[in-house]
Amino acid sequence: MPAVAPRARALLGGRRARAELWVSALLAAGLLLQLTAAHAEDVEPTLSLSVNLGAGFMRGGHGGLMAGQRAPLALDVQVLTTRAPRFLLGGALRIELEDAKSVAGIPRLQLRHPLGPLELRPGVGLPFYFAPRTMLGPEASLWAKLKLGKDFGLLVSLSAAAFMVGNDVPHGSTVIMFHAFFGLELFI
Repeated sequence: MPAVAPRARALLGGRRARAELWVSALLAAGLLLQLTAAHAEDVEPTLSLSVNLGAGFMRGGHGGLMAGQRAPLALDVQVLTTRAPRFLLGGALRIELEDAKSVAGIPRLQLRHPLGPLELRPGVGLPFYFAPRTMLGPEASLWAKLKLGKDFGLLVSLSAAAFMVGNDVPHGSTVIMFHAFFGLELFI
């Protein structure tokens, strides 16, 4: 029996060493998480996620610039990242909810001007409608964000786009769209 006791002590010693290793690893992980959480509170969020609903007016097409009609109701899902403290760069996916139910991708650049709880963002974009019709043209916009919380806000936007290329633009014509969008933004 005496031979069993040293073996049991060796097994218990090995388990104790492993337990100490696990406790040390858990303490190190907890310290790392604490340091990361403290650092995260000091870092400004860099990703803007927003959902916007809008409608507008369009001119052009087969009747020339004098022909006008209501633009289809549209949903924009936008993702922008912070580039330097004053720029937002990213894009949006626009889905028209009426008529032909077209889909567009829109690369965007916005300049940030904070004014207390309000932030103005003049911007440019290049909407490209790719389904079921195609249209391409430049866009100019003015966004305003009203902060409702630290990283949450209400967005309002006015934009104008001129489409000169695409199978939905009559030859020798231009389609001009004006939109007003309202939505919510979350910075993460």
